[in-house]
Amino acid sequence: MANRIKLRGILEWAKIFEENRDLTGYKPTESPGNYEQYDGACTTNIILDEDNAELLRSTGFPRKLKPDPDGRGLIAKLDRKFNTGHSFSSGAPEVFDATTGDRWTFEDGLIGNGTVADVYLSVYTTQYKTVGSRIEKIEIIDYVEPVGLGPNEYESVSSTTPNATSRPIQKAEEIPF
Repeated sequence: MANRIKLRGILEWAKIFEENRDLTGYKPTESPGNYEQYDGACTTNIILDEDNAELLRSTGFPRKLKPDPDGRGLIAKLDRKFNTGHSFSSGAPEVFDATTGDRWTFEDGLIGNGTVADVYLSVYTTQYKTVGSRIEKIEIIDYVEPVGLGPNEYESVSSTTPNATSRPIQKAEEIPF
């Protein structure tokens, strides 16, 4: 039986669309990465306040939560494997603009560090009697647009995206990379 919860937090390193999913995952050696057998995974880190972190822990979520270096809360890594062999748990999660209810696509813009979102998560017991989890849906509450300056540099700017007249854009203070 799955626990379905809604977490509100700050997203970082959001790779939540088919087009920008993590194709390999953690890969310490030449062996396959932990997402390669699933054709990648949609992933994000989420920074949670204590109430949301406690809600996540209460489900038996299997991963450790780490303190955010900037003191904003605790960080959890969330994912959704792209091809599990089951339609209900494969593919990218649904992403929506919480203000309008419109579906958010890769063409609408990448999700920048500092974006506030509600993440709907399923936490469940696997066939191997371990605890698993998957992102089901994400609702963007307060959008931060990433703008690339170079291969490893980004800054967030206050402007509007082409299709986002109703999507508020917040200027991030500083994103350390």
